[in-house]
Amino acid sequence: MGKLEWGDAEVGLMECSRATLADVPGIGRLFLASFPESIRHTCGTIPNFAAVEDLFTCIYEAEPRAAFVAKEATSQVVGYVLAPSKISNLWKRAVLGGHIFRWAWRWLKGDYGFGLYPIKVMVLNKIGFLHSAFTAQISAEARILSVAVDPSMRGQGVATRLMNCAMEYFVEQKAPLIRLEVRPSNLPAKKIYEKLGFKAAGYTRDSQGTWLIMLKELEH
Repeated sequence: MGKLEWGDAEVGLMECSRATLADVPGIGRLFLASFPESIRHTCGTIPNFAAVEDLFTCIYEAEPRAAFVAKEATSQVVGYVLAPSKISNLWKRAVLGGHIFRWAWRWLKGDYGFGLYPIKVMVLNKIGFLHSAFTAQISAEARILSVAVDPSMRGQGVATRLMNCAMEYFVEQKAPLIRLEVRPSNLPAKKIYEKLGFKAAGYTRDSQGTWLIMLKELEH
């Protein structure tokens, strides 16, 4: 897939393309800026950047072609989407690639800036997600794992263009079913997903509340 470019009188030339490993720090910074409340809830604080960078490095390495970014003319990452076609590859990469052991070592050294609290929260959160992940009607290997746009760039179609990149990739991979989760209160995101053909399929929960599960079937 090539680059998608578009012009805008206010933001100048924008570019949507596959991410590279060099884009991971920019993705991590945008993640921190976009979801501070959820991050504080999970970690009890805003963690050191090393924790975020290590996490997104693992996600990227699990399926490099599944990461897309939108950039300004200055090459700053102003949007991203992570769209693995096989979510199971992420867990394999975490273990077989040695990431989980590296995380444990860096956490013990204090590099990440948080204690045991996040581990408890993450374990509890995974219980509900694992239950829904293995429910046949809503189980899907292909996922929209995370999508974010810089607050200053929202409302300009960046998220839709990133999602279109992800959809094109899923078609290339012949993924039959795409799954994502969104907070029911996040009406702007829900509107984008519905326009792209995603339909509500159920709910799951974590320690912060309810997630709406949305699915999209692809024809090949």
